[in-house]
Amino acid sequence: FGVPVGAPADPTKRRRVREQLYTQNYPPISGAGGLERPTGTWWETEEGLDGWRLESLERPEAARFEYEGGARSRLRYVPTLHAQAGQSARDVRVRVRVLPTGPGKLTLSWAPEGGWRTDLSLVIAEEPGAPSEVVFRQGSEPAVHQPLHVRLRPGRPTALEWEVVDGQVHVHVDGVEQALLPFERAVGGSEGRQALSIGAEGAALTLEGLRIDHDLHYSLGGGDRHRPELGTPQGLHVPDDSYFMLGDNTGSSSDSRAWEAGGVRLRDGREIWWNLSGQDGTGPSPVRGSDERRVVDVDGVERRWHHDEEAEDLPRRWLSFVPRENVVGRAFYIFWPAWPEFPRRLGWIH
Repeated sequence: FGVPVGAPADPTKRRRVREQLYTQNYPPISGAGGLERPTGTWWETEEGLDGWRLESLERPEAARFEYEGGARSRLRYVPTLHAQAGQSARDVRVRVRVLPTGPGKLTLSWAPEGGWRTDLSLVIAEEPGAPSEVVFRQGSEPAVHQPLHVRLRPGRPTALEWEVVDGQVHVHVDGVEQALLPFERAVGGSEGRQALSIGAEGAALTLEGLRIDHDLHYSLGGGDRHRPELGTPQGLHVPDDSYFMLGDNTGSSSDSRAWEAGGVRLRDGREIWWNLSGQDGTGPSPVRGSDERRVVDVDGVERRWHHDEEAEDLPRRWLSFVPRENVVGRAFYIFWPAWPEFPRRLGWIH
């Protein structure tokens, strides 16, 4: 586990694209669930139980978090950030307005599955001194420390934005990106409890306008059948002249993660392939009144043959890649899902 010098291994998205894909978790959105949580159960204190005072929690959108100063004290976000049913979020963004009264330190921590963790530790000081830093931790391996030449000023409100997304950490201060650090994250199942926390020490400070978002999350999908390469650290290589298609229902879309073809070889050597991953009825079917079979093949052409022409069934093969020449036109509008997201997700694609 470490911070590579070059570009991160994972594909990354530009800021404008990330903004379009984030889903708000906190404050909760009406109709998105979670509003029934009792007041005060969104957050709990760890270390220094008297260090934080939470105001206006009955209205999360107006909540104010008062750190009273002194020894280190930490707030933990209680709910699990779910990217979709049965899947917890891995990539998050935290936005908050910080009003420090004096020197100290503010630390944001994110551990999506217990296996790895990222800390953003920001120094609050008038004059340069010990640097702020981003710390990457992976299991029992030594932590990797990356210094940041950023500090918050006592008595001055600061708009802070922290993203851990696509194998990168972004830090924005007052709307200006001050840090972009790549990192390698573990691939695999859950190893522990998800943890998002905010810690402080030193002089008193106030947090306002806190918002937590998660990025769009894709699982392996395809039920019990998916390309095995998707679950490996090496991933899946997409040819330069092709696309890997992903549906908007990340949990159950029939898309490139699961597309397969079945086939038959005829006695004259011809091979006929058809889609196995679409709607029912896409496989060969008998032609009424004859001994023929028919199917619409992977190229969209209807094929017919007699049963006694078959030589052998062919092993399944993956159809994950769409040649660039087959993609005609340009996507220009977002419509689905129409419900319950209507009308929030409708919009033009720029």
